[in-house]
Amino acid sequence: MSLRARGAPAGGPLPRVAFIPVKDDWNAASARLRVFLPIAHLRAAGVDARRCDAAAVAPGDVVVFSKCYGPEQQALARDFRRRGARPLLDLCDNHFWVPDDAPQLQERADALRRMVELVDGVSVASEALREVVARERPGLPLAVIDDALDPMEPPWRERLRQWLRKRERRGLRLHGRGLRLCWFGHHGDVAPPFGLIDLERLLPTLAEVHAEAPLQLTVITGSKKRFEERIAARARLPVQFRQWRRETFRRLLVQHDACVLPIGDNPFTRCKTANRPLLALHAGIPVVADPLPSYQPLAPYLRLGEFGAALRELARDPAALREATRAGQAWVRAEWTPRRVVAQWSSWLARFAPAAE
Repeated sequence: MSLRARGAPAGGPLPRVAFIPVKDDWNAASARLRVFLPIAHLRAAGVDARRCDAAAVAPGDVVVFSKCYGPEQQALARDFRRRGARPLLDLCDNHFWVPDDAPQLQERADALRRMVELVDGVSVASEALREVVARERPGLPLAVIDDALDPMEPPWRERLRQWLRKRERRGLRLHGRGLRLCWFGHHGDVAPPFGLIDLERLLPTLAEVHAEAPLQLTVITGSKKRFEERIAARARLPVQFRQWRRETFRRLLVQHDACVLPIGDNPFTRCKTANRPLLALHAGIPVVADPLPSYQPLAPYLRLGEFGAALRELARDPAALREATRAGQAWVRAEWTPRRVVAQWSSWLARFAPAAE
């Protein structure tokens, strides 16, 4: 398993790596983007990467606990260390933060802090999250590893059908159906606040624009109940719910004229990655979003902030962001590849190879 495998840096052999996902579910973004796809890309590059079989962990192995750090995982980390393996933690959310109105999250934060003390290093999904972990345990080896991009592209026949539907939809819009907007993501919660609570905040702006030029909003998420409570009950424009499924998501996404991604600013959301605007840009969908730190590198390709002005411009001219979106699509497709995943994970794993000690 040479580090000269495709996408990996030159160097000595990598350790065998086993991943433990927080959920055994491809529809769970944290498992898909930080375990299942990295395993597939690493294996394709010749790295011995797999799901963890606890009984098979051997001296010199690296075990990555992905966003899982409860008492069971803490016990496993201790056991693996006794057996000569190297336990690591991978994080994509700031679960250290406990909002003042959510003391029930303190136990989760305490468990995470105990796990951080048991591992040899922590990989994180954003620079903001790296800074948080560095404050929690100074001197601990850290690395920022991007989410794997899951474009979910359908076969060419389905892409042709999508193009024909898009062409037909543009004709229908001329007869008053309006600009088709979409929002997608985890339905979220109020503690910490993220998800549909952020989209709810945008509803008055959407209603104002809709009064001037027709809009439609599709919400692609995992909870119809939360959609009905937070969006359908409060919206003053046509809205519809679509269940998020990996096998249908891309087909739904490309049926829209633009994607809106409002997101509040707090210690939890500040550590979020750019996987949603990256996914929309990969599909060629214009994006209007709030300016998260991780979104800033995408600024040339999307519209940050000022939702009302951006949506009014798109309602007047749906091609207003076309040039920026096409440039963003080309950039994402060139940069956010399996090679990027392999290089970042390989560089991190190499730090824990026996020869590196």
